Formats: sequence, C-alpha cells, structure tokens
Amino acid sequence: MGGEDTVDKEFKTYDIQVEILKSRDISIKDDLLAIGVLEKENYYNLINGYKDLFLDISSSEEKYINGTEFNEIVSLFEFDRELKVIFFFVNDYTRSKADFIKYIYGN
Repeated sequence: MGGEDTVDKEFKTYDIQVEILKSRDISIKDDLLAIGVLEKENYYNLINGYKDLFLDISSSEEKYINGTEFNEIVSLFEFDRELKVIFFFVNDYTRSKADFIKYIYGN
C-alpha cells in the first residue's frame, strides 16, 4: 500500500555524491560549488532529471559522454526551471484573458 514499490536508498553525503559523479566521468571543477548546488537542488532532481542527454550510450555502465561538465547539467536544469515559469505565466495570463472575454461576450 502506497510506497511498496519504492526503494529506500542509503543516504550519501554530498562529498560522496560528488565522487559518484566524478566516477561517472562528469567533470567538476569546484567541489565546494557542486556541493552547494546539490544541497540546494537535490541530486535526484538535478542529475536524474537531465542525465539522459549526457549519458554515453556505448557504455555498459552509467557513464557520461567524454567532456560532460557538471555546470552544463546545472545550466540545463536552471534553463528548464525558467522556461517552466514563463510557460505557466503565459498559460495563466492567457486563461485569465479568455475567461474575461467569455464573461464580457458570453460563451
């Protein structure tokens, strides 16, 4: 019942998360900056949400394309977040205007 299919993963410190990313061939130039991002954004949302674009499909392990940089994944994550905000704003604005027009002119 609710949650039976979920797997509880062992907590990994931010230092270990950074080491995991490095072991998968992600270039991280500043460990402390990466840790700060992981603390703020959450590993799962940041990495798992965008990894498919960067994975090396020729590898039998979860490895990233040669040259993949952590800041590229962060930039994509931030761009996606901003795009969602714009989309929802436009959607809400359009819906509001459509409702107003229906009110004024009827169905």
